[in-house]
This record gives sequence, structure tokens and C-alpha cells, in this order.
Amino acid sequence: LALPQQAGSTGASSSIILQPPAPIGAPPAGIRSGPGAPPMMLGQIPAADDRSGSIEPLDPNAPPGVRLGPSAPKVAGIPGVPPRYTQQPPTANARDEYDAAYGYILNGEYELAETSFKTYLANHPTDSRVGSAQYWLGESFFARTMHKEAADAFLKSYTQYPDGPKAPDSLLKLGLSLGGLGERKAACTTFDELLAKYPKASKALRDRATVEKSRGKC
Repeated sequence: LALPQQAGSTGASSSIILQPPAPIGAPPAGIRSGPGAPPMMLGQIPAADDRSGSIEPLDPNAPPGVRLGPSAPKVAGIPGVPPRYTQQPPTANARDEYDAAYGYILNGEYELAETSFKTYLANHPTDSRVGSAQYWLGESFFARTMHKEAADAFLKSYTQYPDGPKAPDSLLKLGLSLGGLGERKAACTTFDELLAKYPKASKALRDRATVEKSRGKC
């Protein structure tokens, strides 16, 4: 729409051009649309997936600023954001999982140690530290006086890895676990087997087995 020039004015035309109103549904001023336009965050204007042209679904439970759908960025974790909105980290390598589980033992967090060593054993059944992990799994039970579970773990560590670094320790703790279950005869047999089979075990370990034999009246 052009307004007529005022009477008496001179020079080039100075008519004022009024722009028609933006059509309903058009993006707000300053917002680019179409190919090449930057993605918009959920909670403002739904973002389109450039690969399909579809609109990403809105989730009323999603935290502000978190995008969902195929074009959502993959993140390892966002403080305060529910886990289902983040990408799960990849499984750690065998050494990292073992060290983390052993750290729980050192800190006295035995339930976490149990869970972590079970995860490690499931993820890395052929790793060189499996025999030791099985022993520490037994320790996580023994520390909580769960003698039945401890005895099972120590027996498995010894029978499956008799040449492992924790085999003598497993036998000692197996005997102690059996004693805790009231199986005195089986405990005595275990201490005898430790002393007979591992003559080169540490003096402290062998001395402990001898003391436990005397205590159990073997």
C-alpha cells in the first residue's frame, strides 16, 4: 500500500511502503527456516529431522533444552537429566572394571564390590585376573558373614584356578567360611590341603592355617 505524496513536496517520490502481515504459521522474525536453517531446541519450536522431514516428538517429561529423536545430540551424561535421556557409556575394559571393583573392597563397600565383580566376571570370563576376581567376590560375602555364598565363591576360585595367585588364599578363606557354617571337619580338611599343596605359600598364610587348625581342634 502506497501513501500519496503530500501536497507541495518536491524531489523524488518519498512514498512509504507498508509490508503485508506475515501469514499465519510463519516462523517468528529472525528465525530461519528451510534447508540450511539451524536446528531449534525443544520447548521453543519443534525441530525437524533433516533426513526425513518429520517433526521430532515432544516429550512432556523431557528436561528443558533436551532434544529427542534421530537428530538429538548424543551425550555421555547431563547432571540432573534422567538416564533415559542420555547415551549409556560403553563397557569399560577389563582392567578398569577390575580396578573399580577392587576399589570398593578397599573402601569397605562390599555390596558394590559384589555387583562390580559379578559384572566383571560376566563381561571378561577369559581375562587373566578372573581367578583373583572370584576370590575378591568371595571376600565381599565373607566380610558380611554370608558364609554360604563366600564358601561357594572361594571353592570356585580354588578349583577352577588352582595355579592362580589367590589359590592358597582361597583355600584359607574356604576353611574359615566352612567353620562359620559349623562344618568343622570340612574346614580341617581344607586347612590340611592348603598346608600340603602350597608349601611355598607365604609364612603368614601358612601360620594362619595352622592357628585355625588348632582353634578348630583338627
